[in-house]
Amino acid sequence: MTARPSAARCDVLGEEGLAASREAVDTSRRLAEQRPDTFLPDFADSLHNLASRLGALGRYEEVLAAIHEAVEIRRRLARGRPTLFGDAVKRSLRILELLPRSAAEPASRADT
Repeated sequence: MTARPSAARCDVLGEEGLAASREAVDTSRRLAEQRPDTFLPDFADSLHNLASRLGALGRYEEVLAAIHEAVEIRRRLARGRPTLFGDAVKRSLRILELLPRSAAEPASRADT
């Protein structure tokens, strides 16, 4: 029988993981600014991973910002190399599909 972690332990791991994801985004952003041909795909991956982690924590507004940036980058990459990056675009768009409907709507629509 495997012991399950307590809810408090999951929250700590979630926040620690979130901090690591944010650090990865910051690092990959700097690298992509310096050498986009080499590091832009890694930056998009880091944004995608951050969005996934934020979604698991229920932080949907932050998910939208990260995943929209990831989708924009991945679409740009896919225009030049669709075979290599096309599936990555689909994976990022899937995160948007999984968000609660209210989180994916613009604020002006959600208020009506």
